[in-house]
Amino acid sequence: HLFLQESTLSPPSLTGKPGHPLRLTCKTSGFDLGSDRMHWVRQVPGKGLEWLLHYYSSSNSGFAPGIEDRVTVIKEDSKNVFDLIIKSPRVDDTAIYYCARDSHDYLDYWGQGTMMTVTNAVTTPPSLYHLLPYCGQSSSGGSVTVGCLASSYSPDPAIFTWRSNTNPITDQVETYPSVLNKNGLYTLSSQLTIAKSQLDNGNIYCKVAHESNACNDWAMLNDRQHGREE
Repeated sequence: HLFLQESTLSPPSLTGKPGHPLRLTCKTSGFDLGSDRMHWVRQVPGKGLEWLLHYYSSSNSGFAPGIEDRVTVIKEDSKNVFDLIIKSPRVDDTAIYYCARDSHDYLDYWGQGTMMTVTNAVTTPPSLYHLLPYCGQSSSGGSVTVGCLASSYSPDPAIFTWRSNTNPITDQVETYPSVLNKNGLYTLSSQLTIAKSQLDNGNIYCKVAHESNACNDWAMLNDRQHGREE
């Protein structure tokens, strides 16, 4: 999904399989969609921008060669929505897709882009591991860093969330870019820095969300549960 002008993107990525329709939604704000011509542009990894189409109405539109029969364009002016449906995506459709407004001289408002991945990869759920501070950190006071590791999953992306008891945690969280292994599976890690007393006295949980829906339970990170009684 892409939002113009406000530059808010949700989600940043979209994954699908060849032959199964994928829908990109561009939500506009700050201008009258009914008065403007809109464009879809994409960028294949490692290549330049590729123009796909412009669209004002069904009778006022234009498409790059080979594109018109492969897509459906939905422009709902009253809802400020400009959708692109790729009816039968191929692996080589993998790219970052942008919607943009035509100001008659140039494309002035752009969405931030959605990375659409089309892959034949079999869905493999992640294995979740806890990373606790056993060595090199003070036994009392100060802060500690704990982590969660999602291993051997496909396709990307996977998303970590953290909480303390029932309270969401967003500060002091660092999630690293996923790594593609030689076997075609991904690994993702996330770490949280907290006061040691919070780890000792409360329950810290992490969870990984993945399209396999196989790892939906919260995993608890706790010194005592992992045998580190002091």
